[in-house]
Amino acid sequence: MIYNEYVKSLIEQTDFSSASNGGTFVSGGTLVNGQWTFNETTKTARVKKAAGAAGGGFKIYFDRDLYMGDIVEIQLECRLISGSPFRLSIDELGQNLFEITSSNEEYEILTFKHLVRQNIPKGSANSRINIGYYGADSGEYEVRNVIVKVCTKNAQPITTPINLKKFVVKKDASLGWVIRSDVFASDGGTITELDSNTLKITFNKAFDTRPICVCGGEYYDFSYKYRPVSGYADKTFVHIRLVKVDGTFATLSTVESDVYFDVILVA
Repeated sequence: MIYNEYVKSLIEQTDFSSASNGGTFVSGGTLVNGQWTFNETTKTARVKKAAGAAGGGFKIYFDRDLYMGDIVEIQLECRLISGSPFRLSIDELGQNLFEITSSNEEYEILTFKHLVRQNIPKGSANSRINIGYYGADSGEYEVRNVIVKVCTKNAQPITTPINLKKFVVKKDASLGWVIRSDVFASDGGTITELDSNTLKITFNKAFDTRPICVCGGEYYDFSYKYRPVSGYADKTFVHIRLVKVDGTFATLSTVESDVYFDVILVA
């Protein structure tokens, strides 16, 4: 049988962020329930979850329709630290393929080859691999080097979807700089002052690649006095400054209240 092959992986932090089924990412320290972190040196995700709480796992979706007889190969490294068994499953089966039930100082390599037993449309409820904790599971584990190879008879090329994020930023008289999500479109994020001239928008969900950023001002109240520009756009954040009519950067603390601007990012 001749197959078309493609590979999906969870290696970098952005990969795990895109695949996370919930929970709060933290940059380090001791985890509490509902949090996960990532070690850049070992490329390892560490997760802690309470029973019944959201999050705790990672999901990988198939990028094409799958047909009966297609093959899905999965390999990953994991270590159970405490609590419920670490789980690996494919939604087509409705059951766990593997469980790691005992804590161990060493990593275990899980390798599995699955023969698809039914036609599975892309985006359907069965078109997913589940890694880690769900539902009533509770405990702590580490996982890294997740590789999925799909061998399919589907010759349809994979199209790369356009990933778009949009934000409306306002300087509020009471709250300072905020992302308007009440009546404006917003794709989720937080805004902070990086320095006296620079705003930083951190996205709730990372891009897979570095985005292109376009900023636009509004004439509302004092907004016409400033031109928003992006200084640096990464997979997880973007820096924004306001340029005054004389060409210099505005000091954020002196910008008038009710100044609005829009930020659109495309990857």
